[in-house]
Amino acid sequence: MKENLEEVKNHYKLSQKEHDRISKEIIEDMLEDLKPVEKPKIIINIAPPGSGKTGLNVYGAAQFEDDNVLIINGDEYRIYHPQNDEIEKNHPEFYCEVTAQESAVWTSELFDAAIKGKYNIVFEGTGRNARILDTIKEKMQDYEIIVRGMAVDEFNCLVSILDRYKKQVEKKGSGRLVVSDRFYEPYNQMPNVIDMIEKSDVVDKVEVYMRGEDPGEPSIIYSSEENGKYPNAKCAVLEGRKKDRLNAIKNPQKQISIIDDFLEDGNITKEEKTILSRIMEIYNNSKDRDFEKKENIEKNEL
Repeated sequence: MKENLEEVKNHYKLSQKEHDRISKEIIEDMLEDLKPVEKPKIIINIAPPGSGKTGLNVYGAAQFEDDNVLIINGDEYRIYHPQNDEIEKNHPEFYCEVTAQESAVWTSELFDAAIKGKYNIVFEGTGRNARILDTIKEKMQDYEIIVRGMAVDEFNCLVSILDRYKKQVEKKGSGRLVVSDRFYEPYNQMPNVIDMIEKSDVVDKVEVYMRGEDPGEPSIIYSSEENGKYPNAKCAVLEGRKKDRLNAIKNPQKQISIIDDFLEDGNITKEEKTILSRIMEIYNNSKDRDFEKKENIEKNEL
């Protein structure tokens, strides 16, 4: 009999004692080589899965002297779950939800400890909701705050999600696949969230980036400090996504190669098939329509 999500979550739920022990371990591990500063700075990167937040994290971290910065990425703390490998292998479709019931809290507890200790931070979020805005208002009064978003179209995001999953499976026999529902919620909400943050007027700067040739060197297309092409961050994200899709459809060789490699393995699961079907739907629907609009879009190059 196939287990449902709640049954699997309950099975792998840690006791409070075990949870607290691991939380303490994570905080000690992450802060061990860092130093508090008198005037701390936080860079908050928000973008949906597959958009290139890791590269944006690297880009942000390089802006701190002596690498004195804590990068907070909640995905990294999933592996602290004592049964992480078992969950990933036996319940890949539930992996994110099952591990998140612990890792999300560990992330929050690490974040609070770093804020209280006045450490520099690069924080990664998906933009699923505006909860980070409440945290900014409540806890970051002593911080210089920069919020950055990535403008990457769903086509490239979904291809990246499959590519990352395939490489994980090749490396260790199992992987974490971000299913469609967990992708589209932050993808759809992120432009509204960055808009709310910018309008709140409680952060020092808001920026929007697109992918660069080097993942660690994204290309800025908007800054709230400058009078640029776009009136606000939300507009920059939405228009940047259009440009990103056009570029991908015009030169899809890399994306098609990733899809072909994935299909060669066979034995595609229902979740994988759903993502692949959506990728091909976007490609086929966009190919002709986007080329018809090519001249109008390219008149407004980023």
